[in-house]
Amino acid sequence: MIVISDFFDVSIDYLLKDNFKVNKGESLDRVVMKFLGSAQDMDQISKELVDIMRDGTIDDKEKLRMDEIVDTLDAITEIINEIKLKMDM
Repeated sequence: MIVISDFFDVSIDYLLKDNFKVNKGESLDRVVMKFLGSAQDMDQISKELVDIMRDGTIDDKEKLRMDEIVDTLDAITEIINEIKLKMDM
C-alpha cells in the first residue's frame, strides 16, 4: 500500500475509499478470514510493483497488470471497509 500511495502521490486514506458493498449475512470472523487470505495477495502485489517500476518504464503488458492490481486492491479495500463497518455494530 505504501509503495502504491508513494507512486501515485496520494495518501493511504485516499486509496482506502468508502465505496463498498457489504454482505450483512457474513460474520466478522468470516470477513476477517477473507482479509487474511488477501494478505498474501498484498505481499505479491508489492513484489510485482517493485518489478514493474525497476526499469523505470511501464510497457503495455505492465499497464494491464497494474489495472488488475488496482482491481485486487479495490476488492481488499471493500473487505477492510466491511470489517470496519462490522466492528462499529
